[in-house]
Amino acid sequence: MSTLTRFVSVFAMVAALGATGCGTMQLPRLNIYEVKKDPENPPTYAGMPLKSGQVILTESPEATSFGFMLMPDQFYNFTHGGVVVMEEGEAWVYEIAAEIVTFPFHERVLDNVQGRVARRRLFEYVMPNLYAEVIDLPPGVDGAKVADFVRDHHRRKTEFDAYFRWNEHDKLFCTEFVELSQRAGGAPPREPGPARDHPALNVVKQWLGVPMNEALPAAYYYDPKRVVASMGQFGTRAAAYAYFEGKRELYRRFKKDQRAGYVFKLRGTGNIELRDDVTRFIVGVAHLYDGVQDPPPWGDPRTTRIVRKFADAYFGPVPD
Repeated sequence: MSTLTRFVSVFAMVAALGATGCGTMQLPRLNIYEVKKDPENPPTYAGMPLKSGQVILTESPEATSFGFMLMPDQFYNFTHGGVVVMEEGEAWVYEIAAEIVTFPFHERVLDNVQGRVARRRLFEYVMPNLYAEVIDLPPGVDGAKVADFVRDHHRRKTEFDAYFRWNEHDKLFCTEFVELSQRAGGAPPREPGPARDHPALNVVKQWLGVPMNEALPAAYYYDPKRVVASMGQFGTRAAAYAYFEGKRELYRRFKKDQRAGYVFKLRGTGNIELRDDVTRFIVGVAHLYDGVQDPPPWGDPRTTRIVRKFADAYFGPVPD
């Protein structure tokens, strides 16, 4: 039975998900899906050809990843990035991230978000995420200089910029940290791109005090030709791609008449979560290829069509 034929039965199985009350990915462990084979770059760590200065892009399981998804003027995979550094034969990841600190409580919402440059072992960094890819250095970029940059900011305990201000670098947000580290290694500078002009999002951005018209998505540092390794908690890489196509479909459906409340809900604790129906949809998408032999590979347009068909059945059709 072909993949596309078997989709019909898988679709029926996933459609029953809502009736079971399943609301989690039920993802058991970290899988390494594909590793680049290159005789000139032999494996250096856990069977992967890792080296200092490479970028690692990740997808968080948190609802905030869907908020970051909606902000740029087009859809991009991935919502966070860090830098790989090899130290004494072990792979580490330097990143800048933050968490909500509720005491003392500040009146401006984002003043309660605090963080600084962190250093974690590779798998310690990857495990809490749904999916990750390591992207090799662009030609001519000096990985040692990239590593020196991130180590320096780790020593300086550079703080997280919760207001995403690109025009000043005393504090940094995650992709700003990646961008400046790549520049330190000799990469051509890359500036933020346009943000999405959307009434509901503009209200949120104005309320938070973040830039209205620019965004620096993590996927700016993605290049399929330079993927060194892919890993994650999905059963297959095809399932990961279906998940991202599910997010793409949510982005497509978030028209200018949509409100943030159509995607998110706000708990009394102040935590933002996905609406239950959105959660069930994205969980269902991630399971579309369960039990399917030889699912379409990463980037196959059949997955886009399958996911849209699933979304039309779940939410109702929406024109482009």
